[in-house]
Amino acid sequence: MSNIPLVYISGPYRDKDKKKILANITLAESVAKRLELAGYAFLCPHANSSLQTQDKFYAADRDGDFWITADCKMLAACDAILMIGDWEKSEGASKEMGYANFLGMPVFTDIEKLLETKATEFFTYPCQSQMFRELQAKSYFLMMRKSSDYSASNVLATGAVGLCTRIWDKISRLLNLQGFNIMAGTYSAPKVAANESIDDTLSDLANYAVIFQIYRDGKWGR
Repeated sequence: MSNIPLVYISGPYRDKDKKKILANITLAESVAKRLELAGYAFLCPHANSSLQTQDKFYAADRDGDFWITADCKMLAACDAILMIGDWEKSEGASKEMGYANFLGMPVFTDIEKLLETKATEFFTYPCQSQMFRELQAKSYFLMMRKSSDYSASNVLATGAVGLCTRIWDKISRLLNLQGFNIMAGTYSAPKVAANESIDDTLSDLANYAVIFQIYRDGKWGR
């Protein structure tokens, strides 16, 4: 796939006045159209939960926290967030901006400045950026599949020492396959992996590093 920047459109939605809600939706859709014409992909939650769609498919008793959680799940997959309208007055939009800041995601409050970045910030190394995203996704699903075979105790029982051991095991394997003899301190030609591929080893190494961070934050197994 080509690397098309994906922008999350964030702005006020809810209001006691139905006309104001429609105006918020119309504004978001007009921004989405402008982004599309400029060659950007977009996520427009206003259209996702527009009044007509909401009445047809969504439970009437869903509270705002449900939608903010759902929207932030989508936001995490994007390359930037664009704040529109009176977003400062919107609790939901403010939370989305806060989450984008937490992720270190580029935040724009001016669509003109966003459009100026297309040839630089997003496309400096398009293949590299796209592959990074894809490898992150593959690593995530690999972790999810493997986690279903274990309980959380596989990490919690041995803690930091166990994770360091797993990480060192992967690093040791990589060094050996690259031709480094750790014990002798010598180097020879790289070797061909007979069993687990180097790509699989790198994926496991990346996952263990992330798991270590989750463990340190006290959220592994929760």
